[in-house]
Amino acid sequence: LRPATVERILRKHGLFGGTPSDAAKLLDDAAQALRQQAQDLSTIVENTVAATGQFNHDIAQSAKQISGRVDGGQILNVVQAMVKRAADAETQLRRSQEEIEALRQNLDEARADADTDSLTGLPNRQAANRILQELDKGSAPYSLAFCDIDHFKSINDTYGHPVGDRVLKFVAQNLRMSCAPHAVYRWGGEEFIVVMQAIPPHEAKQIIDGALHTIGNKTPRLRE
Repeated sequence: LRPATVERILRKHGLFGGTPSDAAKLLDDAAQALRQQAQDLSTIVENTVAATGQFNHDIAQSAKQISGRVDGGQILNVVQAMVKRAADAETQLRRSQEEIEALRQNLDEARADADTDSLTGLPNRQAANRILQELDKGSAPYSLAFCDIDHFKSINDTYGHPVGDRVLKFVAQNLRMSCAPHAVYRWGGEEFIVVMQAIPPHEAKQIIDGALHTIGNKTPRLRE
């Protein structure tokens, strides 16, 4: 089961609202996948080290054979064998390099999945906490805006959770466009935060007021 499928099932039964326990479960799944990737990488490195050690041993033995012979034909045979061992080692190293690159890509995808809210496509609370911790360690000023959807429970109660999900995506998309290039995160449930770096508070307030005006003047419609 992919995390998005798990979340969809939980939402269907009213069990997922961005709560820490649900997020922790999805994160645990990602962590387990990461541990497996690390184990695979360790195995690849171990095999590569073993192949390299064998190659060095073969080269040393071949050099010893050459030093004790004067026959041209025999030396040629030894050199040809050395060339073959070198080619085999190169093939093994290239294969290991390709496997490591595939693991790196999988790891990047897993990290992106763990930091992304599957419903809205925004970075999630985990990603927000990480950037806030980094900003708190620095000296540069930043502004933080907490945003939520008023009376969102009544939307779910009146129209159902599928419509509520569409409203969340609608608000997320418009909030992201209105606040660009600043980062918007889904904090949980119907809550969002906007992190605005390197601007004074009064400019941050203007951005948020503009987003509020833009979203407030749009009317989502159920075209069905």
